[in-house]
Formats: sequence, structure tokens, C-alpha cells
Amino acid sequence: DVFTELFAAMTAAGRVAGDQPHVQLTAGLTAYLEHSIADPAVLRILTSDLAGFPGLAAKRRSLQNRVARGILLTVAPEVAQPEPALLEAAVFGVGGVTLLMEDWLADENRCSAAELGARATDMCMRLLGPLA
Repeated sequence: DVFTELFAAMTAAGRVAGDQPHVQLTAGLTAYLEHSIADPAVLRILTSDLAGFPGLAAKRRSLQNRVARGILLTVAPEVAQPEPALLEAAVFGVGGVTLLMEDWLADENRCSAAELGARATDMCMRLLGPLA
């Protein structure tokens, strides 16, 4: 499953990035971006309106929730069972990263995936850091 591969790449990149949550999350989100744009089918599912495709919409929601939980484990590893509001905030952050990716792909003068990953990390840390 391409989403399993995407999530595995994200988590593997975060694991080898060191001990600092910001560096781990930057590596993970950069891998998320790089793998998403490398596979046109994944990119379409992540960035398209899937209202008429309930199976694909469910797969996307599942991936977004897995990524959100991964972000929370990175930002606040001591929180084994996040409160629903914290998980919802993390899912909100994942949606924001996807919107950033869409804008990034439309920009002819775009920065690198690593630079966008760092920006997305900063935003996620601002969003989730005070809540965790």
C-alpha cells in the first residue's frame, strides 16, 4: 500500500535524524513531502476533492490520522493517549501541511522540500507545542 510506504518513509527519516523533536519532525515532514510528490497517484489522493470516492477519502483520513499521531509522538512522546482535542489539532496541522504542499507545487520559484519541511515543522510546533 502506497500510504504505508509513505508513512514508513516519514517515520524512518524521523528516527535517524537524532534526538531533538524539531529535527526529527523536520526530517519526517520532508520525507512526507518528497514521497508525496514522487508518486502522482498519492499526490492526487492527498490533494484532490474525494467527495465522490468514499474508499479513497477513508484512506486519506486514515493516513492523516497516522501522520498526526506520529507528529504528536515526536512533539510530546510522553503523551501516550492524546486527548481528542490534541489529536484534532494535529490532524488540523496535517491538513495545513497538505495545503502548503499544494501552494508549493504551484510556485515556479519554490523552495526545496527540506525548506518547506522546516517551515511546516515550525508551524506544527507552534500549533501543538503549547497543547502537548
